[in-house]
Amino acid sequence: MLSLKENQETLYDDVKTYFKGIDFAHPDPLVQTDRTFEVDHGRRERRNHAVTGDVSWLVDTHPAWNTIKSIGVVESIRTIGERVTTELRYYELIRE
Repeated sequence: MLSLKENQETLYDDVKTYFKGIDFAHPDPLVQTDRTFEVDHGRRERRNHAVTGDVSWLVDTHPAWNTIKSIGVVESIRTIGERVTTELRYYELIRE
């Protein structure tokens, strides 16, 4: 599994667009989701995970990335005191 970074511009943007507006509670049938919750050092963090193997369109668009097997997103919602932050991170799973 590799983290997608913004320096992989069009690939990153396409994966970001795919997951834009995802409803983690009621995802598309091609998307699997899970949730985790952690409390540590005064911080609470809920993570929503989503992954899909629906990547043929992505490989067609980016043939150089033909080893991509699936893509995913993790939404991290952190609460420290009264402060709440949300971060999205995107991933790709490649086959060898």
